[in-house]
Amino acid sequence: MHTTPHPFDLEDAVAQAASRVAALGGSRHHAPASATLWRDGLLVTTARLRWRGTRQALLLPSGDTASAELLGQDAATDLAVLKLAQPWPDPQPEAWTPVAPGSVRAGRFVFAVAREGSGLHAASFGHVGAANGAWRSWRGGSIDAYIRLDGGLHAGYAGAPVADVQGRLVGIATPNLSRHWGMVLPAATVQRVVDEIAAHGKVARGYLGVALQPAELAEGVVAALGLADAQALLVSSVAKGGPAQQAGLLVGDAIVGIDGQDVAQLEGVQARIEAGRPGAMLSLAVVRGGQRQEVAVLLADRPQPRGGCRP
Repeated sequence: MHTTPHPFDLEDAVAQAASRVAALGGSRHHAPASATLWRDGLLVTTARLRWRGTRQALLLPSGDTASAELLGQDAATDLAVLKLAQPWPDPQPEAWTPVAPGSVRAGRFVFAVAREGSGLHAASFGHVGAANGAWRSWRGGSIDAYIRLDGGLHAGYAGAPVADVQGRLVGIATPNLSRHWGMVLPAATVQRVVDEIAAHGKVARGYLGVALQPAELAEGVVAALGLADAQALLVSSVAKGGPAQQAGLLVGDAIVGIDGQDVAQLEGVQARIEAGRPGAMLSLAVVRGGQRQEVAVLLADRPQPRGGCRP
């Protein structure tokens, strides 16, 4: 029967993590990486924008080679999901016990486990260098907690599980969301992305196609229109052919409400937009030329980001 290892029994903790890690071969475009068994034959690794076909070769903990199908990837969170074409070798590892994202603090001792192309597993030890609440990656992904390691990641550790000394899963390692640091995608974020990709082949996010910046309306406009607050979002650019342009939104429009809520009452406007499913209608209260009007926008599916992002 599985028992939780003693906090100092690192060998057992590393072995337990290694039983879920496969090696994913590199190419001339990409360094070698690891793929972590998540559940039901599904593995997670980091997203790669130039996968060679949908079939990927893996080296399993047993030393056997296996084939896996690329189900989909999400560049915004730097995650890809693979479906193993054969059963995971015995003994079957037990389900992860995840660490709640909000409970991770700077200074926690953690380790990552990768599998090398030779079949050996390797462990890298360190600490959480910094931790904070939910954040958005530079690619626009919504991530449940900011968990930064105290250094970079060695080759092969992209996609590796990061665990604490009790063997509990903190998340999946990625070198691609920070220029200088290794980052950890929390288990809760990984679970959400895996569920979306397994069901739909991608993570669907609502896309408006505008650039927004905070602004305050003049007191006279606020009083004349009976607005509850002067806070607004100024449209500074509109993507050509995007949903906003098709709905008639213009540069210089000031958005004061979304779906009946004042902008000042909304926590994370971009997150609110992305939470809308593609094909859903979003109602925007807009001030244009001193007059208030309603603009209905049909959200599209957000394009995969290649650099900066628009909501």
